[in-house]
Amino acid sequence: MRLKRRRLKELLSELGKTGMQFGCLNRFNHLMNPKVVELYSEAGFNYFYCAIEQFDNLALASMVKNQKTSQIVQSVNTLHECGFKLGVSLLYGFEFETEKSVLATLDFTKEWVDRGLIQLVSESLLSYHPGTAQGKSAEGQRAIAEGFNRVPPNLGFPWNRCEEGQWYHPSHVTASYVEKVLGWSEERFSDRLIRNRHSWAYANRAEQYSL
Repeated sequence: MRLKRRRLKELLSELGKTGMQFGCLNRFNHLMNPKVVELYSEAGFNYFYCAIEQFDNLALASMVKNQKTSQIVQSVNTLHECGFKLGVSLLYGFEFETEKSVLATLDFTKEWVDRGLIQLVSESLLSYHPGTAQGKSAEGQRAIAEGFNRVPPNLGFPWNRCEEGQWYHPSHVTASYVEKVLGWSEERFSDRLIRNRHSWAYANRAEQYSL
């Protein structure tokens, strides 16, 4: 850990010499220490993109995310205090997820949108891919067996409103389910959703929600 910290410090020191501004993909559990976050700031970083996925410890454990909700909370507080901006990804479609866990995720995100930290929100649906825990499940194996070299099974609205949505998902992830979840996020932080900032979003207003 000390070697990694030293190498990070050396890298950030060199980047700081460029005088440029940076953003990067990172992890919440790597951004909890104010001293480390300050090193990023001194190097010219002002934006991070991190995965919340779901603000639920069971979901995070199932993904082998190696971080907990308490670490996410500590990190966002540190980033906010240090003046950073943040983009986040949310992930729906877990077989064990509940309305409570999804709403907890959305409400946590809304809190930090309202506080000015979170600038962009990306939403995706859990998809079956080889090598993942979900892909190895019985349902995942059936989906994968149909092959990747084919037209995705879930095309168009509402699947295309997610960054990753037009593929195979758990059986409870129906079109009506996805519409309901996307409606909840529209109510909370419509203006921060990446899907509402794509150029095609403006050309296809018929697919926009009118809440």
